[in-house]
Amino acid sequence: MYFSGIKAQELQEVEYFMSLGKQNAFVMDYPGADKKMVENVFDDTVGEYGKVKRNRKADDWNCMACKANLISSDEMNIYYKIEEGKDLITSYLFFDDGQKFISFENDPEAAAVIEEICVEMYLEVKREIIRSELEELE
Repeated sequence: MYFSGIKAQELQEVEYFMSLGKQNAFVMDYPGADKKMVENVFDDTVGEYGKVKRNRKADDWNCMACKANLISSDEMNIYYKIEEGKDLITSYLFFDDGQKFISFENDPEAAAVIEEICVEMYLEVKREIIRSELEELE
């Protein structure tokens, strides 16, 4: 699949540990980005669905009872983690619809929408990287 010229293979689905234990996550890597840049894009994007709070103990963020109408007409909880590696930032995005953590296996339609959202966030991080590089050149 392709979205906005980005291969969907950039997005992976894995089980990963978060504040509620090991759950299904949508994972993306952001080479060349810094952690704050990725956090800002996630805060803005997830913040459109509801209030985002940081859980410092679990080192993740959450949006409880969010209204992500493109994914579901019901409220859901969205969680995310952003981790810094060597020359790489990795994000883990979790969607809990109240009955399950969404995956391509248990809800392919919702997962396809999540994939589009993830690709848009990936593109926004890429735009931020380019803006930062242009500022350095000036």
